[in-house]
Amino acid sequence: CVIEDTTYPEFLHAGSFKNEIDFSSVRFENETGDDVTEFYDYSVSFGTIEIKPLDITIKAGSDSKVYDGTELRCFKNEITGDNRLIDGYSYAVTFSEQSVITDAGKVANRIDRVRVTDVNGADYTSDYNFIKIDGELEITKRPITIETGSTRKTYDGEPVYAKDFTLIK
Repeated sequence: CVIEDTTYPEFLHAGSFKNEIDFSSVRFENETGDDVTEFYDYSVSFGTIEIKPLDITIKAGSDSKVYDGTELRCFKNEITGDNRLIDGYSYAVTFSEQSVITDAGKVANRIDRVRVTDVNGADYTSDYNFIKIDGELEITKRPITIETGSTRKTYDGEPVYAKDFTLIK
């Protein structure tokens, strides 16, 4: 079987594709090189090309602070593990709306979406499978000491009070 001037399809992005090679110029030859195509009734069964998205692990950052009444957010993140984006690509991360804390406690800092683009802004997100690892946001209780007042007196049968106090931060 001889195929002349055939173009083979190229597949670049993640997905499943039919490998439809152009066989319009197929020719069958015998052992001596004679064209015997007219003696064959051939059919083509196209194979499948599978390109798996590249697995990339991305970890959300963690942060903590002592309670001050203001919200805590953390937009830090990093790609971990061996796999990286293809050269020339960049990514942008969107965090979950629940990745914020104001009162003392802990919440997950969760990555909601990762978008991958090339230098021209074309979207290549579907070529990647992001394995997202949560970070943690924590606000600890603010330590405070209340120091009560002191007083002295000689016993006289009457109660004594020291109602003053001081907050020591």
